[in-house]
Amino acid sequence: RAAGGGGEARGKRELRNVLVVPEGSGSVGDDGSIVALGCILYWLNPLGIASTVGHSTTLVRHAFVLLALLLAIRGRLVGAVAALAAAAYLSVYYIVLLVPVGLLCAFARRRTVAPVLLEGTLLLAVLYGALQVLSGVVLGQDLHFLRETVGFQLLAPDLRPNTGLFWYFSSEMFDNFRYFFVFALQLHVFLYPVPLAIRFAREPVFLFWLLLAIISTFCAYPTIAEQTIAVGLLPLFSVPLARLPHRYATATLLLVSLLLGPYFFHMWMSQSGNPNFYYVVTLLYTSLQHFVISSLTEKAVLFQYAQRHDINKWD
Repeated sequence: RAAGGGGEARGKRELRNVLVVPEGSGSVGDDGSIVALGCILYWLNPLGIASTVGHSTTLVRHAFVLLALLLAIRGRLVGAVAALAAAAYLSVYYIVLLVPVGLLCAFARRRTVAPVLLEGTLLLAVLYGALQVLSGVVLGQDLHFLRETVGFQLLAPDLRPNTGLFWYFSSEMFDNFRYFFVFALQLHVFLYPVPLAIRFAREPVFLFWLLLAIISTFCAYPTIAEQTIAVGLLPLFSVPLARLPHRYATATLLLVSLLLGPYFFHMWMSQSGNPNFYYVVTLLYTSLQHFVISSLTEKAVLFQYAQRHDINKWD
């Protein structure tokens, strides 16, 4: 199916659908307040600032991801895929973002989706493989280091506590079933892109955010800065975001989980508590992320339905 079509007016209307922004905006850049709010939410996010102070490489990955999104919106497939390959080199999960990147490029170029996705897949495979081979040459060894980089992310052998789900499940399971549960948890990232791409094929920016939020929630070794990029992109979807249920309760519980997390971890390390205390907080933090993702997805689907049937009021 053609990615665009029908003239400039129709193109702007389709772009408004794709970005799920207020009716008065034709694109991201048309409303400076949206861009400014997104920058403020990202730059002044306390979790992002803490990661910067801690010299985390998460922000480097975020820079490549945002660059890929920008170039994809402008239809520059080679540059977008190159930035995505750099991000995937640091975290293999970002490979799944190729689907919305390809859809965005196809939309901007007014081309059919399949050839663009095929071209992007081949280009990503070449660039990502070249980065890995170059790393092997620099390290002066074969590609055995892949087990300690890509394999480390996919097999999750390190069970030290973090803000994710893998460490507790893996430490509590029998060794014979450990890889089964790791495989099941990893499926959350690599299985969702296919059905979500089918459902949101005409909304690639929202699909990009959705996959990014899923990666931040279900990756094996998340950091406190993982969700900063997803939060920074939220103003793009102000229409469904305004109808998100239980916003204040969600924000309050999120703040509680962020405040109690370090305290319960300290209790555990000082042997005045146990790991269950800390895991409950991380489980609450992950559940809140899942609630926001699922609720915003529901509202986006309702927004699509309202636009398709010319309904002014929807919930």
